[in-house]
Amino acid sequence: MLFDENCPESFAPNERSDYESFLDEVPDGYELCISSEVVIAAYGLIGKDSTHRSLNWIMISPRFQGAGLGSVIMNQVKKLANKESLSTINIAASHLSQRFFKKYGAKIVKEQPNGWGPGMHRIDMVLNL
Repeated sequence: MLFDENCPESFAPNERSDYESFLDEVPDGYELCISSEVVIAAYGLIGKDSTHRSLNWIMISPRFQGAGLGSVIMNQVKKLANKESLSTINIAASHLSQRFFKKYGAKIVKEQPNGWGPGMHRIDMVLNL
């Protein structure tokens, strides 16, 4: 439901099956934010490398966007990364979400037109800690 609420504004429709596969693996580090027994946000600091991890599938219900939940999530991600003594966080964003990550210091390292699907450009970023 959370993915569908964010599609096609934040995710390309063809990414739904990728997200389902990701969730089927029950990845360590993937967190849910729940309000009144409903998932309103999700994110994950994923990987096993000792120096870097990836921020995966961060999404917030449009009903809760603009309320500061994104800032809470990014502060938690940075806190977790510092606890693990990570030096970088890799972020695969879209052209629509890149501004959000730039606010927290992420830098663009690669751009791929239509990388997520038609009209949804992939922006690879790195957040140095």
